[in-house]
Amino acid sequence: MQRKKNVVKELAEVRLKVRHYFSAPGMEPHFSKNIIFLSNLTKFHVVPSHVILHMFKVCLDDFSGTNVENIALLLEGCGRFLLRSEDTTERFSTMVNSMNPTCKSWSPENRPF
Repeated sequence: MQRKKNVVKELAEVRLKVRHYFSAPGMEPHFSKNIIFLSNLTKFHVVPSHVILHMFKVCLDDFSGTNVENIALLLEGCGRFLLRSEDTTERFSTMVNSMNPTCKSWSPENRPF
C-alpha cells in the first residue's frame, strides 16, 4: 500500500512540474484536469497539503486569466478540507482573506471572469 502511495505522489509531482515548466497556450483544459486530480488526492492525504497551498499562492500572486479558474477549481475540490484541517486552517484562511479585497477592487467591466 505504501508503494502505491509513493507512486501516486511521484505522479502528482511530475504533473505539477510539467504544468509549471511547459505551460503553453491552449493547454488550459489539460491543466484544469490536473488541478482537479491533485485536489482530490489531497483530501485523501496522498498529496501533501503544502503542495496545494503553494499552487493556491502562485495563482493568487498572478490573479488573472486562467489562474482565476484554477483558484475556483482548488476551492471547489479541496477548499473545505484545507479550511477544516488542523494543520492548514490558519494559513489557508489568511490566503482566502487576502483574496477578498482583490476581487472587490475590480470594476464589473474589468473582471477577468
